[in-house]
Amino acid sequence: MKTDAIFIITIIITLLCGCGKDDSGTTPTPVKQEDWTFPVNATRDSVTLYCEKQSVAVGESFEVKIVLYNVSEIFGCAVEVQYASDKCEVTSGLAGTLFPADSIIALPPKIESASNRVSYSVTKQRGTKSLSGSGIVFKMKCKAKTAGNASFTINTATLEIRKADGLLVVRPVSNLSITVR
Repeated sequence: MKTDAIFIITIIITLLCGCGKDDSGTTPTPVKQEDWTFPVNATRDSVTLYCEKQSVAVGESFEVKIVLYNVSEIFGCAVEVQYASDKCEVTSGLAGTLFPADSIIALPPKIESASNRVSYSVTKQRGTKSLSGSGIVFKMKCKAKTAGNASFTINTATLEIRKADGLLVVRPVSNLSITVR
């Protein structure tokens, strides 16, 4: 009985005082911040596919960003990008920063590697203000698979940029080609 009491007291003291592990000398692994940069261009008036790298090695990861330049009073956007799935794979997608996260309805990115396309749709919530300016709508995280020319193309037949009244906004498109070496 005395052994049981000592055992229970030991458990209670351990629970109250903790295990005594000292983490003061360790540093947590920093979380990599997402890169939301894109080239600023006050005269450009387009939907642009942008990658900081023009050439990547097989196995290397890279990002392709869908940038809207100089839009005025838009309320929503739907975009489909076709890509060379034999040269690269799209591993994931992230909503961009142009549409504020607290006032949107966004569908999760749909990555269809069998049909070589990624689609994304976002709209402002009813009662929120439309937006103007330039920014990233969506970002695709990719990985190079085989050497050659990896093209990324916006499907203009399904591209929709709309104002709050439903009016379609037409913008020229700039596609992208990346060399995989």
